[in-house]
Formats: sequence, C-alpha cells, structure tokens
Amino acid sequence: MSVTFLSFGLLSNIETFRDKFFDIFIYYNYVIFGPYLLSSCFLSFYYFKDIAFSCNPNNYKQRFINLSTVICILFSLSFSLTVTIIGSVAYSVKTVIDSISSDINGNYIIGRLFWAYIIRRHLNNNNNNNGNNNNNGNNIIIPINPLILNDEL
Repeated sequence: MSVTFLSFGLLSNIETFRDKFFDIFIYYNYVIFGPYLLSSCFLSFYYFKDIAFSCNPNNYKQRFINLSTVICILFSLSFSLTVTIIGSVAYSVKTVIDSISSDINGNYIIGRLFWAYIIRRHLNNNNNNNGNNNNNGNNIIIPINPLILNDEL
C-alpha cells in the first residue's frame, strides 16, 4: 500500500507530493517503525516468558525457548532504536537550523542565544584585533542576524 501511494504521488504531481505528502509519509513511517515498535519491543520483554517459550504438544508443562522469536524481538528492538535515534537527531538538527535562521518552525530562545553568542564573539574579536596591529587583513566577517540587531541583547 505504501509503495502504491508513493508511486501515485510521484506520477501525479511531484511538487505537491514532495512538499506535502512526502513529509507526512516519512513522519508516519518514523512513528510506526520508531517509537511504536520500540514500545511493543519493551512490552515483549515484559512478557518474555509468555512470548519466547513454546510448549511441548505432548507435555504442556515442559517448555522450550523459541529462538526465532527471540531473534525477531532483538532485531525489532535494534531496528526501532536505530530509527528512533536517527529520527530524533534529524528533528533536533532541523529545529536548530530553523532556530538559527529565525524560521517560524524554530525555537525563538535557541535562535536568540546563538546570535547573542555570535555577536559577543564578534565584538571580542574586534576588540582583540584593535589592540593588535599585526592583523594582516585576516579579519573574518561573521554575518549577523538583522532581526536581533534591532533588539537589545
């Protein structure tokens, strides 16, 4: 079903699909194979005795461990941990980039802290270079966010 949806979206209108539906598709796949699968893996470890052991058909009191079930649980755990960690890091990096560029999706406080640090560092570098006459024209120009220049630090 997912492949059909992707193919139809790519064939119908690639710009609309890419802008709206692809982000939704990626997000829901992240949620399903990340945190939801991770929570079901934790539940399977909680009920490990009921899931991982199989009963002997001739003697119900005799149980043996089902290795394929244990391997599936461990593989699902590692896959869901990987998807969850990568998705969280990607979302964090996107939030920081949006915050620095003063985008509406970013965090206002992170953006302010970043630009305040850059401005203070730029001012300290200028003060140090003014005291040193051997600067040889190696001054680095740091771009400053125009939205913060109008406000007080």
